[in-house]
Amino acid sequence: MIIAKILPRRIARARSLRESRVASSLAVGLILVAHGASSAQQGSSETTIVRAWVDEYLEGQLRELPAAGAVVSIVQDGQVLHSRGYGYSDVAHGVDATRETLFRIGSVSKLFIWIAVMQLLEAGEVTLDEDISEYLGSDAPSSSYPPLTLAHLMTHTPGLENLVIGMYGSEPETLRPLQELIRAKVPRAVRPPGAVASYSNYGAALAALVVERLTGVPFESYVEERVLSPVGMLHTTLTQRPEGPAGTETARPYRWLGGVFEEQAYEYVPLAPTGGASSSGDDMAKLMMAFLTRSDEPAGFLTPATRLQMMSPLFRHHEYVNPSLYGLMDMSRDGHRIVGHSGDTLWFHSLLALLPEHGIGIFVSYNTDRAGDAGTTFLRAFLKRFLPNVPPPPIEVPAGAAERANAFVGAYMVTRYSHSDFTKIGATAGVIRVTQGGDGSLKTDVTGDARLIEIAPDAYRDEGGHRRIAFRRDANGDVTHMFFDPYQVNAFERLRGWETPRFQAVVLCFNVLVFVLALILYPVKWIRRSRRGPESRGAGGAVPKPVNLIAWLAALGFLSFIVSLLLAANEPSLVALGELGAMKRTLWVGLFAAGFGGLSVAGAVWVWVRRRGSLWDRARCTALGLACALSILLMQYWNLLGLRY
Repeated sequence: MIIAKILPRRIARARSLRESRVASSLAVGLILVAHGASSAQQGSSETTIVRAWVDEYLEGQLRELPAAGAVVSIVQDGQVLHSRGYGYSDVAHGVDATRETLFRIGSVSKLFIWIAVMQLLEAGEVTLDEDISEYLGSDAPSSSYPPLTLAHLMTHTPGLENLVIGMYGSEPETLRPLQELIRAKVPRAVRPPGAVASYSNYGAALAALVVERLTGVPFESYVEERVLSPVGMLHTTLTQRPEGPAGTETARPYRWLGGVFEEQAYEYVPLAPTGGASSSGDDMAKLMMAFLTRSDEPAGFLTPATRLQMMSPLFRHHEYVNPSLYGLMDMSRDGHRIVGHSGDTLWFHSLLALLPEHGIGIFVSYNTDRAGDAGTTFLRAFLKRFLPNVPPPPIEVPAGAAERANAFVGAYMVTRYSHSDFTKIGATAGVIRVTQGGDGSLKTDVTGDARLIEIAPDAYRDEGGHRRIAFRRDANGDVTHMFFDPYQVNAFERLRGWETPRFQAVVLCFNVLVFVLALILYPVKWIRRSRRGPESRGAGGAVPKPVNLIAWLAALGFLSFIVSLLLAANEPSLVALGELGAMKRTLWVGLFAAGFGGLSVAGAVWVWVRRRGSLWDRARCTALGLACALSILLMQYWNLLGLRY
């Protein structure tokens, strides 16, 4: 079974590997000896070991997160080793999660899109390098860049900005025909297709629309007939309704808040093919076995050659980082080749991982917001327990590395963000700093204290592991992008000059200090003046009261805007749901602040030209005018200036 099947493969490879790898294989072998000698006993024993370990791990993980419930399925070589629910699907009514409970699988739903595309490719209905306007006509996004292809959509390299507002809906009315949604809001093309990856739900939805156009049936109907039915996934559904299909139990969504599980409203996914499916542990086990089998079964699904093609590279940012596959993600880590897909909604978090060389498939899904990284954590723990890490070859810092490493030091921001609306500010959460270790090694926020050693030009590897990063340069030799294992569906753009978080943080602190002082000192000055009479005047007289009042209102406006923005940021789910009341009010406050801020800048210039007030008065006006001007520039950079939504 899981270890018994792996052991011969590992021993066969160990003849040509280092002693440490032999030791890993022998360690696995000792587990077998301890649990029985005969093959029949080994099979039963290994299944028991896997189930016992998963039971213990998941029960502990749910307590630690905490999460209300989860479902796990593990398959190998056409057999289900384990499929079980944990915790609760309905906390209020004490309903246990089971292997048949339906969980929202988020972007794992995209596998159905790519399976459908590959079926059309098998039938000769599409080619992956054809301009998609050949299939979609005017519904294909137009730009000055080269045309989009299905290959671009499969590898998340269409060059489109990311749209967050209305990604989910709280009412069923948000569900409309796919073509209508595609036309409703078209993202801007911000880079040439095929340049770098930026995970795109809209791009995947375009591929689903291609399926609809060429087959003449709604995407959901096609998937039910040509994907779910052949595989035997009888309970999986792309129809979105809180109660689920008749005869099924649907896991409720939860948020851990104030020490309790707070049930959330059902989240609708308007671009349904990209993340609207619900499935059970048993059904996902069938899908994994369909991908992993080397036979022609199940009939009508995909041929063995096409299944292998889906797991092969289609696009690479760099030869030393994981490639993008035919819709699947290359999640390889710890020396093991892993392909699959992750999926997240606001409250559900899922992961499907396949280890083709071992015939193993793992699916896990959780129904609580706190479980964002839980699937990856479970996978790594499973690998550590049953497939020990393959030690990487030793590396040393090469000569001249310190000088070369300096070229990569800086801040890099994820490519997946909106270029058009205020949600661009969310990209600040995707900024990664790269620093020099002093000896030619690099460190990043993501890899922590791990030393990254140069292994090739513009490529580095974790000294004690398999994690790699790589960089891209432009025609002038300047570093422009960074790429991470295993995040091939996004890239990171280098930030320069005033774009860097550190510089902007300093500017923001200066602005806030000036605004707070202005808010306090202007009233104090007015009170003192009313009691003591006029203070010193410049050659042109005192600073007029309207100039001071405008400056004070600008300071109040900008501080109010910052506070309002921070409060709105506490509920990012509202933006994703398209509920923009708080953000609209915030943007109006920003317009108020920017208006008075612009007048304050003009006032600061005016007092110097007219030589009004003392030098101290003019310096005060200048400081406030500078803070206003810098704040307006920051707002413009982050799409916070104006009603941009």
